Amino acid sequence: MKRFILLFLPVFVFALNIDFDSFSADFTQTVTNEHKKKITYNGALIVKKPDKALWSYKKPVRKDVFVNGQQVIVYEPELSQAVYMNKKTMPSIDEMLKNAVDMGGGKYKANSGGKAVFFSMKDSLPQNITYADEMDNQVEIRFSNQKKNVQAPNSLFEFKATEGIDIIKQ
Repeated sequence: MKRFILLFLPVFVFALNIDFDSFSADFTQTVTNEHKKKITYNGALIVKKPDKALWSYKKPVRKDVFVNGQQVIVYEPELSQAVYMNKKTMPSIDEMLKNAVDMGGGKYKANSGGKAVFFSMKDSLPQNITYADEMDNQVEIRFSNQKKNVQAPNSLFEFKATEGIDIIKQ
């Protein structure tokens, strides 16, 4: 479940068709399973068009998800490992944009990989994203402290492995 959630997330901010070159926010991600058990993650996000993102999870465990072009790297410092993946296995951004439906009141619906993705906007900034993951957990991501057109050097989105980090390629 955790791996899917982390890989699925970076796509959605790009899917929001809003006018900015970069975007940053704090986020709270809540995942609820079928038994109503919840786990909440907190962190910060920075996105840069056309295809870069960094999701920095702070709680309950530290984890960074780097998206740079077609490559996704999930770095888990507590495990001393970095997992390298190809983004091609994730839903198409273009597909979501083409199929997004304005539901009124700043709410939108898109389909991604046969799943509904809902998001809301206010003042051209994303407020939240909700969807059911592949395990049918309900996922909600709420954004706060949103800022657009922030300074984001390309080097921010590049993971640099240090000695002692296990590299796993998928």
